[in-house]
Amino acid sequence: MVVCPTTLVGHWANELRSALGGGEGGKAPLLVPLELAGAVGERAHRLQGLHTSSVAVTSYEAMRADAAALSAIEWDYVVLDEGHAIRNHKSKMAAAAKAVGSKARHRLLLSGTPIQNRAHEMWSLFDFL
Repeated sequence: MVVCPTTLVGHWANELRSALGGGEGGKAPLLVPLELAGAVGERAHRLQGLHTSSVAVTSYEAMRADAAALSAIEWDYVVLDEGHAIRNHKSKMAAAAKAVGSKARHRLLLSGTPIQNRAHEMWSLFDFL
């Protein structure tokens, strides 16, 4: 699962399709992205199609709203793009990310600003990891 800002959900899915989508010579795709975006009902319906996909891409807001359903899944990887979004360890966003990542075999966090964060903010990022 990839969690990213709302504006990047489609971009992540397109990049995954482009880089790992197969295509040439009839090769099967290595990863089939599922965009978990839109209204609550639409996301719930799309989540049912997860068994035909290999990677879910969702936004931080959708992850927070769908935390109960997403935390019930044993993810192989949970990747937080712009992971500094969970730097406030008391926020609902950080709690949701940690719940969703709790059963994941691997957790990755991408951030371009960690060196600017305070020690307690860095703690929140490493607590997720």
